Amino acid sequence: MFIALSIRNLLRNRGQLAINTIVVMIASCLLVVALGQIGGINRTLTNSVTDTLTGHITIKPSSAPVNFFQFESSRKLPLISPDEIEKTTQALSQLSYVEAVAPRLRFGSLIGDDERSSPAMVFAVDPQLEAKASPDLAEIVAPLSQNGGAVISEKLLKKSRLTLNDYIVVFSETPSSSFNAGQFQLKNTINTPVLIDEYVNNIVFISLEDARHLLYLDGDASEIVIRLKPDFRSKEQLALASREIQGILDANATSLNSYTYSQVESSIENISSIASGMGFIQVGTIMLVMLVTVLILTSISLYERRFEIGALMSIGMTPWRLTLMFMLEVFFKTIIGFLAGFVLGVAILSIINAVGGIQSTSQIDQYIYGGKQMFPIIDLGSSLLGGLLMVLVAMAVTLVSCVRAARQDPVALLNNRK
Repeated sequence: MFIALSIRNLLRNRGQLAINTIVVMIASCLLVVALGQIGGINRTLTNSVTDTLTGHITIKPSSAPVNFFQFESSRKLPLISPDEIEKTTQALSQLSYVEAVAPRLRFGSLIGDDERSSPAMVFAVDPQLEAKASPDLAEIVAPLSQNGGAVISEKLLKKSRLTLNDYIVVFSETPSSSFNAGQFQLKNTINTPVLIDEYVNNIVFISLEDARHLLYLDGDASEIVIRLKPDFRSKEQLALASREIQGILDANATSLNSYTYSQVESSIENISSIASGMGFIQVGTIMLVMLVTVLILTSISLYERRFEIGALMSIGMTPWRLTLMFMLEVFFKTIIGFLAGFVLGVAILSIINAVGGIQSTSQIDQYIYGGKQMFPIIDLGSSLLGGLLMVLVAMAVTLVSCVRAARQDPVALLNNRK
């Protein structure tokens, strides 16, 4: 009975229904889009590190820092021996879900010329192997195949006041506690993701063999980066792969440990928290405006229906039944508006993804969206949970108005013909 009566009242007051629906629809659409951007930014952050710097799984000596963005000086550099590299690589190549494996040397150094020097994080890579393990670096590190080539970040290039094709000196301590320096020609620059910290923005790439000569090493590496095939990249599958790889390491190289990229997620929490915080502020503002508007529209609607309320009370409808009827009307209005807004929001996100995502045209945009290109996600779970919260809170904030309207004097209400 109450449901039928509530639906009839909604159809009789189509103007109020349309206004409420439009308000809730706009709020719901913005909610879905905001949640989609939060999810897209977090996914972009993950892709930035897995496709550029960390891989999906990293093998390191047990004495090395777990956090990817911490690193040792080259004098204290924990190393993987050539024999361990060979055994591990052969075992990993037998795993069906491993797409690529690349050894690296990563250490702190000074780079500069005759006049000035700057601290830098040196990545020494094999250009061919690194291109497979870190696809975003493929074109960037290609010039390293030429002997004596180097690639540095744009930030470091500006700080050092160098230009392309200039020569720089990389100066470093070595694991044997001596010192050495090498001269490299700048072949390319890399615009590192702005989400990363100061040292990774001061980044230098040189070839793995050049670094081994620089550090007086013979086939050693500081880490092995593993890239998994696309069907094996969920966090659950990643954990399974890491455990299996750790078992291989325990059998072949007991001094090594495997770490998934989730081990470095704490290093990108700041930008992720900022992005999520900005999104939730946007969501909160949207919901606040919507709830205030729904409250005002409900109060106006109940005021205009004074005679109708008095008539219903005169034929025996009790205040709690009137309140229930009003609350059902608010429920249906909010549900209709949310479903319409949800469909519209999903359509907007689908269109954004279809046209190539959101392109970042500046460093500020990269910071906001977590990278150079952001594809928002359609977060069904969070959107539906947000919609449920929207409906419940809308009913809660209008409850007092509905109770007050149902407890008025029926005689006084019948004197109002509107």
